[in-house]
Parts: sequence; structure tokens; C-alpha cells
Amino acid sequence: MAVNSGWISHLNALEQTLVTLRFFLNSPQGPDVDGTGYQGFYYHFLDMHTDQKVWQCELSTIDTTILLSGMLVAVQFFNQYRAGDTEVGQFVEQLTQRAH
Repeated sequence: MAVNSGWISHLNALEQTLVTLRFFLNSPQGPDVDGTGYQGFYYHFLDMHTDQKVWQCELSTIDTTILLSGMLVAVQFFNQYRAGDTEVGQFVEQLTQRAH
């Protein structure tokens, strides 16, 4: 990872991870036009500026699996550090429980 290679600090990596997790945790879930996903699954394409699905894209089980797998890796990485990093695990647990 970037932290182990010295490219970014542990704190910077943690902050970036938490921003990303908060985005997915707080993003709208539902069939509406402005949704990023539905029942814990995410659309294939999201606009980087509006955070909304674009085109007529579909929910993607593959992209959602890759996303959640990366989140689980982040939990394992941050669990080996400080107790304050437990927020990552809490957010990821909520996000994985959402997918059903």
C-alpha cells in the first residue's frame, strides 16, 4: 500500500478512506434518478461531479463486489494500527450489511 511504501502518511490514508466510506454510506440508495445504488448495490457508472448515476447504467454486482472487497481490505489494514481506526470497520460493516 501507499503507506507502507512511504508515498502518503497513515493519517492521510485514513482520512481519504473515511471520506470515501462516508460518501458511500451517506449516498442516496433507491431507484430514483439521483441514487448511487439500491439496497447496497451500486450503479456501474457514477458521475464524479454530481455523484449520481449516469446514462442508463445498471446496478452492478461485479463492481459492488470489487468495491466491498476493497473496503474489507481497508478494514484489515487499518485494524493493525490504532484504536481510532475502528471507524473504518464500523462504516464497512454498515455498508456490507446494506447489500442484500
